[in-house]
Parts: sequence; structure tokens; C-alpha cells
Amino acid sequence: LVLEDFSEKAVSSEYIPGFTLAQVECLMDALASWHAYMFEHPEKIKCMRPAWCLEDEMQTFLFNESLKLEAIRPDWFKDRIIRLEKYFTYEYSNSSMQSYMELGIPPVIVHMDLNTTNVLWKKETIGSSKPEIMSIIDFQQVH
Repeated sequence: LVLEDFSEKAVSSEYIPGFTLAQVECLMDALASWHAYMFEHPEKIKCMRPAWCLEDEMQTFLFNESLKLEAIRPDWFKDRIIRLEKYFTYEYSNSSMQSYMELGIPPVIVHMDLNTTNVLWKKETIGSSKPEIMSIIDFQQVH
């Protein structure tokens, strides 16, 4: 766990309207570099083990939380989430986490909550055509 106060140096973007095109390009470059580094250094990735977030209790929680989307936007989600219920199980979640072995591809680091509020930008570059990332924070899971 790394703790550092970036409040004087960095700022996140507003959730709405979201990332600018320049920020998306910067973020994609950063993630591509990150993945390339991990592919070049497979020793940095330990053997994957199922995590607590795969357990049935967590899957039930995630499904129930997803159902709440129907109340927020029934025009988008009405009767759609319920059709996904069979995928909210330990078996499906674990297979998604372990599929890299069967497919013969290296595992990658996945943030799982990469929205505007979890990317900190150097204050002096906000609004410029060349924004710079200070930090990516609040990882939910890595696999």
C-alpha cells in the first residue's frame, strides 16, 4: 500500500462530462506501456489465485446491485439484467480470471473501476493538449 498526498500536485476530472480525447489518448498510451512492461517481465505476475470477490456471496451482492440499474434507467435495463443472472457465479467469475492459461496468453493487470475519478492528472497539464498522468488510483482487483 502506497500513500502519498497528491492534493497539491494532482486533480481528477469530473465524472461528467468525462475524459477529454487528449486524456483518453494519454491513458491508452500509459496502459499500453504498462501491459508491455508486464509482458516483458512475467516474473512480476504471481500465480493467479481466486479472490474473495469471486465467491458466491459476492456474486449475489453484485447481481443485486446490478438489478438497481433497472430503477435508474428502466428504458435501458428493464428485463435485461435478470437474463445475466446465470453469469453471477463463482464458476463463471473464476473461469474469466483463469482463462489466460487455457488460451495460452499472458495475464494482464486490470483496474476494474477505471473512471475519471480514479485517474489523477498533473494540475499544470489539465486542459492542455498534452495532459500527464500523475497516478492511477483505487484498484479494485488485479488479474
